[in-house]
Amino acid sequence: MKKECKIIQNFLLPNYIENLTDEEINEYIENHIKDCTECSETLSSMKRDFNTSNSKVDYREVEHMKKYNNKLKLLKFIVSSILLILILIFTIVTARKMIIISDLYNKAKKYENLENYHITEYSYKNGAFWKNETFVKDDKVKIIIVSIKDEEEIKTIDIGKKNTKDNFYTVNTYMQTKGRKIAMHNVPHGRINSTENLFYTKNLWELFVCSIKSNIKEKTINNNKCYYIDNFTVKNLDKTLNDMYIDKDTGLNIYSNESDEYILETIYEFDTVKEEDFVEPDISEYEIMTVEEYVETGI
Repeated sequence: MKKECKIIQNFLLPNYIENLTDEEINEYIENHIKDCTECSETLSSMKRDFNTSNSKVDYREVEHMKKYNNKLKLLKFIVSSILLILILIFTIVTARKMIIISDLYNKAKKYENLENYHITEYSYKNGAFWKNETFVKDDKVKIIIVSIKDEEEIKTIDIGKKNTKDNFYTVNTYMQTKGRKIAMHNVPHGRINSTENLFYTKNLWELFVCSIKSNIKEKTINNNKCYYIDNFTVKNLDKTLNDMYIDKDTGLNIYSNESDEYILETIYEFDTVKEEDFVEPDISEYEIMTVEEYVETGI
């Protein structure tokens, strides 16, 4: 083999095939292979090898891209499926809470404007006990509060009527404390325990927002089937319900445990209050005071 052919075959042709040589070298090579059969055949052989190699590389790249695309499609499918499942779970859970709240609201609504009911509350806090009874019949009210702490009992009885102008009550108060009986007449009395509906919301959107935030579970307490409701914002009362047990049948709160130190249990009775429930104690057994005089005693 001529020295010129060796240079062309070993150094120039590989670059020529890959289009790495300039025009002057290209012209030199092309003029040479016109007259040199050996170099011409070598060029043809190199081109075949080069094309075959490129085909293999291209094939591997295509296969790699196919696998990559398949994996990407699978990943997208998995992510989409997970998101769809999460959205479905969220929708089902929220819809369930909205249905429960709506149902409790409709049930409690039946008791909103009752004019004959008896509510008994038992409270325990910091080692003290309270029993609070509220009797309501038409415009009459009687409230009995008994508290016991450190073996000392205080009993207060408020009996009165609702004022027609402002719907507040004016009551006569009878108190037994520290061995004394004290009575005060015409004492203004504010809000009393009632069968209020805790689940009022202005519209469907407000119900949706309140339901999202709330925690609702089915519970049984004191043999009553309830819904345990936590973190439910009551818009009409501007407060948030926490640790409340709502009776399934009435929609009314019957038990709460706001902390380890405070427990409240509520019992409702309807259409059981009678006129004789409002008979006042014998006033002759009591010291008569004004509210101001009572405050000055420091009892």
